[in-house]
Amino acid sequence: MSFWVTDPLDAFNVGSDLRRAIWERFEKEKITIPFPQRQIYPMEWPPKTQQSLRPQLQAEQVIDQEATEDMS
Repeated sequence: MSFWVTDPLDAFNVGSDLRRAIWERFEKEKITIPFPQRQIYPMEWPPKTQQSLRPQLQAEQVIDQEATEDMS
């Protein structure tokens, strides 16, 4: 919100009066501003469904084990 005043010392009072006038007008017109809300869905771990990377991780572990055996 921007406004101009001739005397800088009046800026606080003018700003306060302006915000109060806006608030009162919003109340008169029944205008509300909803508070932002966020929904958080809890996640279970480990998941019950097989939508994980577990098979891929097991395959990578086998490859790592073979590479380790080749080094020895």
